[in-house]
Amino acid sequence: MHCVLVYDHLKVFRQEIRAMLYVRGMMDKKQYVQGDDDSRRGVRPGIEDTKDAEAARAWLDENIYTLGNDSERRKLTTEGQLRICISDDAMASRRAQDGLRVLHDLEQFTAWAYLWATDWLELRWLGMEVGFGIFIIGEHPHSGPLHIGAVADYEFEDPHTVVRVQATKSDRAAGDCTNDYVAVYGPMALVNAACKTHSNVGFKDADIRLSGKQVWLEWMLRTKSVCAGTQLLAAYPATAGHQWLCPGFAGSQQCCTIICSDVNKCVTTKTNKRKRTDSSELVAQQ
Repeated sequence: MHCVLVYDHLKVFRQEIRAMLYVRGMMDKKQYVQGDDDSRRGVRPGIEDTKDAEAARAWLDENIYTLGNDSERRKLTTEGQLRICISDDAMASRRAQDGLRVLHDLEQFTAWAYLWATDWLELRWLGMEVGFGIFIIGEHPHSGPLHIGAVADYEFEDPHTVVRVQATKSDRAAGDCTNDYVAVYGPMALVNAACKTHSNVGFKDADIRLSGKQVWLEWMLRTKSVCAGTQLLAAYPATAGHQWLCPGFAGSQQCCTIICSDVNKCVTTKTNKRKRTDSSELVAQQ
């Protein structure tokens, strides 16, 4: 929900977003019923605040507010901006020897900070049928490094998780994961799916511990440059029992590929062709 406070244009969709989070099990009933109509802006890091992992950790320490451990006065910064609210105190219940908070799932927290700091990327709400999408903004095309990450859980199969990535071949061979495709948590889960032809980003992973991986997006080799208004799209399978329509376009016509639960078995159909429309009208997967 802090994204709603960071991106002003999301505030008008606050109730829809809350409903979506509640339905998908990402918000409990108490949080959903209580609501939050605060119209103030949320804290947002700058590029220097996220120049490396330590800088991002320090920024998070300064800008996190826990309901049970902090006083009400800490909710706002001296500039009147809302700090990141953590309702579960166990996520940041103690401090390390250096005085900074010990954050449970630090990699996921820092991944959000990296997204918010990237001023040429914007999170948009595409409606209840789709959910969120990440878009390029600005006057100039971009193909520089992407700082959008997430953590993949190799053991827990979450039915509410939409984005899944394939575990590495070595991990699958060693039996270090319960399924070939594993759940992803973090801002990378906001990237919508497309067929392999129209995906412009791919997944790159690195081990962080025995039962999880830190996953990052990288540009596909064929993606030389992307212009303002382009949505980031990745090729990954639909969740079990679902089929998604690729939101990509071939010229002025929308792609007719249906994304199945097996990404290698996408189906191309001659139906559902339509002309290019505003991105908020696309009916895709989430």
